[in-house]
Amino acid sequence: MDELRKLCGWIVLLSLGTFGCTRHEIMPQQRGLPQPNPDRPSLLKSSNLFSAKGSDGRNPPRSEIPPVREKSEGLKPETDAAFADADVDAAFSPNRSAVQRDALLDRARLRYQTALKKDPKSKPALLGLARMYAKSGDKERAAETLQLAIRYHPEDHELLFRLGTMYAQFADWPAAIAACEKALQRDPENRTYLKTLGYCQAVSGQWESAFATMLRIMPEADARYFLGRVLLDLEQVEAAKSQMELALRANPDHALAQQYLRRLCGEAPPPSGELLPAEQTQPQTGNDQVPLTPPSSIGARQPQLLPGTVQ
Repeated sequence: MDELRKLCGWIVLLSLGTFGCTRHEIMPQQRGLPQPNPDRPSLLKSSNLFSAKGSDGRNPPRSEIPPVREKSEGLKPETDAAFADADVDAAFSPNRSAVQRDALLDRARLRYQTALKKDPKSKPALLGLARMYAKSGDKERAAETLQLAIRYHPEDHELLFRLGTMYAQFADWPAAIAACEKALQRDPENRTYLKTLGYCQAVSGQWESAFATMLRIMPEADARYFLGRVLLDLEQVEAAKSQMELALRANPDHALAQQYLRRLCGEAPPPSGELLPAEQTQPQTGNDQVPLTPPSSIGARQPQLLPGTVQ
């Protein structure tokens, strides 16, 4: 009997030891849930997810976007902003896929934010970040960033001008005019600000104000010709013809006005020259200038009336 009790005790101890060392439990299969199929390809591993292929179905030239490797702690905010500016320019270069563009813009944004952590008032970083938002079509963030820069640098009239050209890019002409007028309050003789203001006034239909603005920086014949070109781009042919005639009345030898008037009368093809002589139309702008573009309502013909440096 004692031997039988010992045998039963050993069986119990062995059973407890065996089940006590088991670490993995077998969960019962839940009903109603789909079971994984090892033969089905995973969507997350599919090359079609967020594909970088172009519209023709072919892969664009492969270009890896490496992460930021510079030791940013030792760089000045201006240097961080310069690296970010280069990323933004590369993002909008031709033949860049959407995946590559997003990677470059994300890297640029992080670099701008790194610069602003070091110096929240860094003008190059704020201007660059606003330019990135504007080129990406984000008007609200671009405006907020420029307005923040203006609060940090209230006496810097260039920031007001950049705000105006940003609004002009989105065809928000009243806001563009207001910003340019504020910039001119601090620098009344700035020719670039006056040309931009005159253009915005003309495109928005404020012809008399535009004419008065352009008279501050150019002869009457050139100002009339300028208005005539804007009217022509807005497909107001008769009004454009009147301005060309007034330009020739002020200066009978105005060559571009003569050519365009002959064109409007059906006597000659359009000239291939600029809106005005180069020395009167080319504003001096920085490389981080927010581009000024004509409104989309002008149509297919969109000559660069006030060309910028960044497209």
